[in-house]
Amino acid sequence: MRPRIFGTLLAYCFLERTPLLRLPHSLIISSGFVNASSLIAPASPRRFYSSISKITMYQDIIKKPCAEVITVPLFQDNYGYIVVDPDGKHAFCVDPAEPRKILSVIDERKLTLKAVFCTHKHHDHSGGNLEMARIIPGIPVYGSNNEDMAGMTNGIMDGDVVRLGGLEIKGVRVPCHTLGHMLYYVTNPSDPTMQPLMFTGDTIFIGGCGRFFEGTADMMLNIMNTVRQYRKDSLIYCGHEYTVKNLKFASTVDDSPAVKRKMEWAESARQQNLPTVPSTLGEELEYNPFMRTATLMDKVGETTEVGAMRKLRQMKDRF
Repeated sequence: MRPRIFGTLLAYCFLERTPLLRLPHSLIISSGFVNASSLIAPASPRRFYSSISKITMYQDIIKKPCAEVITVPLFQDNYGYIVVDPDGKHAFCVDPAEPRKILSVIDERKLTLKAVFCTHKHHDHSGGNLEMARIIPGIPVYGSNNEDMAGMTNGIMDGDVVRLGGLEIKGVRVPCHTLGHMLYYVTNPSDPTMQPLMFTGDTIFIGGCGRFFEGTADMMLNIMNTVRQYRKDSLIYCGHEYTVKNLKFASTVDDSPAVKRKMEWAESARQQNLPTVPSTLGEELEYNPFMRTATLMDKVGETTEVGAMRKLRQMKDRF
């Protein structure tokens, strides 16, 4: 086990008041949960008590990620992310709305933060940009060129690629939740076999999608059709922990085994205060109703995919 992972486990044990040997195996092995998506300082620590099998059921989706992702809980249900460069020394972060929580992890891991990427202008995602810039003068803050975002220094357009260390970050414009919303698609160009990372903000959630605050059902349908063209093993990291509620809604319109299995797993994970990220694009195509509009048209009484998208969003808003 690498020293940095062991240190993370010890910190976690302290927070959880849980002996190291009682941690689930999936948290201990260096190739498992902690290595690929480390859990840092949960807001309300709880002891583990569910079966290991339920927790590890979906962790095999993390096979060969292009970078280590550290998941940092923020506010009530937000997630910020730290993406560690393959060199193990540098990192960038996504949506650091509470900068000091992000930076405490950066310091603990002895990393150098090189950049900030923000998915959209809403305060619970961009509200930390100015403070981050004050703490680290000159740090580039990337965001959509189509959106007025606090603290942004580098605007990017759809398709722009930023190279940081051994990683490439591609901006994909996904206008609907906000008209300038960006999705960030991260790859390691030196090894195309590695799993890409997809930071979706408030556009795609596990089992759901964001509200159409500035866009329409047509826009969200276009987004889903665009996203489904990416690699199916892409690891999806969304902006909020909404998974259980999303899947409960999904089960009201689609009682498939895939929805049921994922909901049982998500409920078990949340009972232990574990995050349900990441998912994969391939998984979302199985149980996310907003990615299955063609299949669900009849079930929601619509004859077109855009009609189904509109109806599903209306139903979810009332759920």
